[in-house]
Amino acid sequence: MKIALISSNGFTIYTFRLELMRELRAKGHEVITMSSPDDYVPKIEAEGFRFIPLVLERRGTNPLKDFRLMSQLYRIYKAEKIDLNIHYTIKPMIYGSIASKLAGIKSIAVQTGFGYTMIEKRMLSSIVKNLYRFALRYPEKVLFINSEDMEYFVDRGLCSRSKALVIKSEGVNSEKFNPELGGPVKCAGYGA
Repeated sequence: MKIALISSNGFTIYTFRLELMRELRAKGHEVITMSSPDDYVPKIEAEGFRFIPLVLERRGTNPLKDFRLMSQLYRIYKAEKIDLNIHYTIKPMIYGSIASKLAGIKSIAVQTGFGYTMIEKRMLSSIVKNLYRFALRYPEKVLFINSEDMEYFVDRGLCSRSKALVIKSEGVNSEKFNPELGGPVKCAGYGA
């Protein structure tokens, strides 16, 4: 299979998904990555994974730019003939899920935590929740790292219970990220 991992930045792909990517490759799958470019792209490529840059503003709220992102994703998905897209972070989960549906490609959305837009009680939070409600109808599954986040999404109608699934881990190297073993406790400035 050709599997794409899509996130808002290379940092989250390299830091939190590298073990998963290695495992998928070891099982014979072709793995490609997509995000806005950053300093972690050379590390991703040094691991032997192809990187496709996206025009994605993590905190931008311009609907035209977000529509362009969705259009870009659709074009890439069709051109690359991907078998499965795995979307992480808000914008890839929303716009990538819609683009996958339009392109006829299976997808999975992975909700790893709440971003600032979900916590704040502003109009932006309401818009994001409505976008989730629409977009999360399309992935095959919506994966959560804990049951509290899953219940939040299900209780508010952001995704259906039939698609929601709690997983024990998303493949993060527990030795690397174990504070008792000297691993980092948090990564300032980036949300998974």
